Amino acid sequence: MKTHSTFEKMIKEQVLPLRKIYANSSRLDGHNGENGRKPFSYFKYKGKKWRVNSDTRIKELLKAYNFLLEGINPFIETKTRGGNSCLVLKEEYANRPKHLYIYLVSS
Repeated sequence: MKTHSTFEKMIKEQVLPLRKIYANSSRLDGHNGENGRKPFSYFKYKGKKWRVNSDTRIKELLKAYNFLLEGINPFIETKTRGGNSCLVLKEEYANRPKHLYIYLVSS
């Protein structure tokens, strides 16, 4: 699976085309409910490699993308309950539940 050099490139090359394919679904995998902890794509961000899981909501990725296009960094790095590093939207941009599943692969 390809690792994109930036988050923005991943969105342009893989996520934007999905909006037409999965017009009736909000998730990257086209499903609406089942567990989707499968990798969808990888990208580099701040010198680290990150994995986006397939159950991530397209809307949340596009929200982050639009902030980045405006020169605003929407992400913070935090930890899951299990201690793994993940990216989430800053509190002022985030929804609950988050529906954004981005995890550290390597630093």
